[in-house]
Amino acid sequence: MSDPKTADYQPKKVELLEGKKYQWCACGASKKQPYCDGGHKGSPFLPTGFRAEESGDAWMCMCKKTKNPPYCDGSHKALNPEENVKEYQYTNGEITVVWKPSFCIHSANCIKALPAMYTPGERPWVKMEQASTAEIIEQMKTCPSGALSYFMNKDMPKKD
Repeated sequence: MSDPKTADYQPKKVELLEGKKYQWCACGASKKQPYCDGGHKGSPFLPTGFRAEESGDAWMCMCKKTKNPPYCDGSHKALNPEENVKEYQYTNGEITVVWKPSFCIHSANCIKALPAMYTPGERPWVKMEQASTAEIIEQMKTCPSGALSYFMNKDMPKKD
């Protein structure tokens, strides 16, 4: 069987309604991603039907490699060559937080742990002054995808 087309390298946030049936595009050819529009016709792929168990936001797989269809499981991070991955750095002078958005599976562990520091929808969304270095290090241990990491500034080689 051929591989599905990668529709995107990060998941898509959608709102699901409890009890409603959906058809997730498994082939990557749909123009209505992440849902099926029949673009798979003539291919070996079929859409994955599912019924939403509860109403609310969900992160749908767009790389089509998830082991938990239709939901993102972080598989997309293995598809991005490291040199092409966007990253953003935020520092308080002592520690630098590195964010790689394409790795994020939106578990929201960061926001739950440090809601004053991580403020989605605002720019910058990481407010380093809202947490101590020790709190940041503890929070980093809860990121399941590796989208957030850190380094201690004192451990970095000095630039001439």
